[in-house]
Amino acid sequence: MDEQDLLLNLSLQQFLADAAHDLRQPLNAVQMYLGILQRQSIDVDHEVSQIVGDSLRAMQANINLLTNWARVEQNALKSVPEMVDSVMWSARLHKEGVIEWTQNSQPPKGQDQFDLALATATLRDMTRLLPADQICQRSDALWGLSINTGKVIYQGMSGQPQFIDQLYQLALVAGGTILQQLGFELQLERQAEGYHLLVDRP
Repeated sequence: MDEQDLLLNLSLQQFLADAAHDLRQPLNAVQMYLGILQRQSIDVDHEVSQIVGDSLRAMQANINLLTNWARVEQNALKSVPEMVDSVMWSARLHKEGVIEWTQNSQPPKGQDQFDLALATATLRDMTRLLPADQICQRSDALWGLSINTGKVIYQGMSGQPQFIDQLYQLALVAGGTILQQLGFELQLERQAEGYHLLVDRP
């Protein structure tokens, strides 16, 4: 299995069979912390509130990605293409929390036509399921993104890339499938510090 097989050669049905337990974890965390709050008459502290909020957002990301992945497999994904310029693309990615704003966030100006809302929502959901310290940033390419997957994908004993966690697999495989349907290209590239997922338009 090479890098591209890791991203593409998986059906939704197979994934759900393998990952049922992992998909329940964020919801289980929410239920546990809400139970604690209900049993104790205390004000909600910031840390608990943050954990509950993050778990809810991760669960919503799960649902969004699974739903749209299923639509892709059924040829039923609806998209509304619009003319997008690269400045608008960077601004939307920043607004959705996908990237931090840096000088590199502003690439050369260009235009293309794709579903901006669905593409940015998919990338937002992908990054919500990845570790908080994973870096997603604009690349030098006009529409390009580079997601450092060093703590998500590792080189297994066979020398082939493997996922550390099923939720990370959902983030990259389901998200990647949706983005491909929207006309994006994805490439998993091994670099000196680990694997990077490169996202761009042809």
